[in-house]
Amino acid sequence: MKRRNIFLPLLSVLMVSVRASGQLAQSLASDDGSPTRSTSENLSIKRYVTASDRAYEVGALDGTFPKIGWHVKGHMNGIWAPPVKLLDSYRFLIDGHPFPSASKFTSGAGYVEFEYPEINSLRITRTVFAPDGIPAVLVGLNLRNTSNQTQSFRLQLEATSDLIAAYPWSRTTPTSDQVHRPDRVSFEPICCGVLFSAPDRPFYALLRSLSLVSNGRNSADFVQTLLPDSAPQSNQAVGELVWQVTVTAKSELKLWFTVAGSHTGRAQAYLASSAALRQPDQLLRRKVESRVALLSNNRADIPNLTLQAAFDWAKLNLAEMRR
Repeated sequence: MKRRNIFLPLLSVLMVSVRASGQLAQSLASDDGSPTRSTSENLSIKRYVTASDRAYEVGALDGTFPKIGWHVKGHMNGIWAPPVKLLDSYRFLIDGHPFPSASKFTSGAGYVEFEYPEINSLRITRTVFAPDGIPAVLVGLNLRNTSNQTQSFRLQLEATSDLIAAYPWSRTTPTSDQVHRPDRVSFEPICCGVLFSAPDRPFYALLRSLSLVSNGRNSADFVQTLLPDSAPQSNQAVGELVWQVTVTAKSELKLWFTVAGSHTGRAQAYLASSAALRQPDQLLRRKVESRVALLSNNRADIPNLTLQAAFDWAKLNLAEMRR
């Protein structure tokens, strides 16, 4: 597969309630006291959604994005900013090797979290949520070095576009596939991002992060964009961002990435991505606080703990369904 390489100098989620399966799924409280549910069983056959009033992500609990849906058959997965789909999938790689499937999934109040098997002494957690009021999804990657040596590696984020509208469907005339012209992909030097666009409509998806992240001891520097010439499907496009990451012994680094989009123009996608990356940790706290506040709006004391949990999580799920 041919790639177009673009080099730069080094620069100094709907809450899903996981059904209990055996003893592995459980109701817990996170560090801030908000409710969580976790499972490690049959992750590849279970689905999740993390959503806001402007965007959502749909995938499997093992962190992958299988083809799902029947309205637009096989295209209901990925990242959406209604009324358009932005990405079909994305994945992280370290030194060219894709992350393995997640070994644990956690659903929180307004976000989801994936824990991966340790990779080269790196303990990796991926947190995903959609901030309210912004047509974007935020992806947080926490990299913890458990070894006694500094770890330096290339972190890659590869995304596959699928810029389609929520309508037409697969059985309408014309079908969704018939009106979908091949997506385009380009490097955006202003923000060190990858921009996907539709050739005949003002649909845009912008994938980006900060060009430099550092907490004093550890750092991630953006170094390269790869634009492969081929994609999994003929109407899709692929773009890849690469960072050089250094994590010192027994320390960790948190990185934030965003996928933002618009159905009205490129500028709106830029504005959304900037708003999402401005203070992602604060946006996550605000999201969790708003969802936890809903739990106190009404109360039911149910002797059966499973039914009590179902009552509380149903309220959180309904909150994610508003548009």
